[in-house]
Amino acid sequence: MPEIGLTPVRDQGIIAQIKRVGAEPSRIQRATGQTAGNLAVSFYNCLPDEYQVMLAKSIATQAHAGQFDRGGDPYVMHPEWVANKVRELGGGEIAVAAAWLHDVIEDAGLTAEDLLKMGVSPEVVKVVVLLTRKDGMSVEEYLDKIRSIRDSGNPDAILVKFADMSHNRIEERLKPFKLHKQERKLDRYTQGIGIILGQIP
Repeated sequence: MPEIGLTPVRDQGIIAQIKRVGAEPSRIQRATGQTAGNLAVSFYNCLPDEYQVMLAKSIATQAHAGQFDRGGDPYVMHPEWVANKVRELGGGEIAVAAAWLHDVIEDAGLTAEDLLKMGVSPEVVKVVVLLTRKDGMSVEEYLDKIRSIRDSGNPDAILVKFADMSHNRIEERLKPFKLHKQERKLDRYTQGIGIILGQIP
């Protein structure tokens, strides 16, 4: 990732420009004439939570560009579905932003520090880190990860993970896999949902 400075953005004229053009960094930079260093980390100091969602959507769309799921759909359709489900279930702006970003560390090579440098708020980054799992986890390790999310008591992380597993277990997401793998995945996500809802220890 390119090095990005940490200068706070507090000028109300710049904030007005951000509101006018949206939170995509390249558009903001063109509209305001500010450098990336003057725009990045401090978005969360001057923008309301709803702009975190705009920023998160932009980052996720760029981070997952060129990635496809096993069914051949653009991968970004998954975080979009999860974000919409989180919104439908009553999640707030932090939860919706985290839903957009929930796979960018795991699958797109970004880090928590990268997200902070891009202007994602610490509250959103905390949720994304909680949701991120390591590669190569066994089923039991995966379920333990779900337990750790549940036991964190973070309502945004719990809601996003519930929505994530709800999407992963639907037929159209499982269909590209061989039948025995579909069954294993369905069982894993069903157990995970039971854990996240407190129905399974």
